[in-house]
Amino acid sequence: MSVRWVSPGDCLFTLAADRFLASVAFGVEATDPPVLAAAAMVLLAIVLLAGSLPALESAAADPAAALQDE
Repeated sequence: MSVRWVSPGDCLFTLAADRFLASVAFGVEATDPPVLAAAAMVLLAIVLLAGSLPALESAAADPAAALQDE
């Protein structure tokens, strides 16, 4: 697992994206609590899906067969 520090360029990109999305999504601001909650739920769903699919695939594998292939 790696940790990536936020660079000043990332902050500038975020500010630019915020301005762009505010102009596209009428009546929605980036600081609205429902918007923040929805974004957090979408990210949580993506993380759970990305972690559970490989785990389910490896749980279905036969450990003895995997060790014999080594």
